[in-house]
Amino acid sequence: NGGVGKIERIKSKFAEIFERDPVVKDAGLAMLNKGDLTGNPNRVNEDAAYYNPEMGVFGVFDGAGGMRGAALASQIGRDILVREVSERAPETPYELGQILTEANGAVIGKGYSTAVVGRILETPGRKALIWASVGDSRIYIVSDGKVEQLTTDENFEGRPNVIKNALGREDFRVNYAGEHPLKDGDRVVFCSDGVTGDFEPDFIPDEV
Repeated sequence: NGGVGKIERIKSKFAEIFERDPVVKDAGLAMLNKGDLTGNPNRVNEDAAYYNPEMGVFGVFDGAGGMRGAALASQIGRDILVREVSERAPETPYELGQILTEANGAVIGKGYSTAVVGRILETPGRKALIWASVGDSRIYIVSDGKVEQLTTDENFEGRPNVIKNALGREDFRVNYAGEHPLKDGDRVVFCSDGVTGDFEPDFIPDEV
């Protein structure tokens, strides 16, 4: 069906784009490109991102589109992540979930934001991504030309563009978190649904 076809097209596009340098091309949305935040200066951006390559911590916060306070909510979520990892680097998915829970408490009453956060851990004999998510922002693993979506979109059935879980909700909870093994050459993609273009015109056009 059309939905499955679009998912496969997105995966194919991700495999093509993220296997080459530069990792991300500017397609009109603020993106993280090897540590540089780039984007169309005329676009109103309600998202926030965090990267700390030395610590291996990354996060994307997508202010719930069009809602009052969306940009503030995403910024608060990012600031909480920055504060928490500066005090102690997370070692488990549970700890990342606790950071999102802390962020939720700070965001309530100010707006809404989805989020994906993660840390790449490297120790002798082990390389893995620990992660936690809320809403419909996503984490993909690009490995050997294949793409795997780690996260699960939290949307209402029959209304895929309406999220049912986000930072700022009274009934918030972290439903999805985990650990994924990595091998050399794998690429981890943190993104909002604006990158995949699921519910509006794609920001990674076919000609890119």
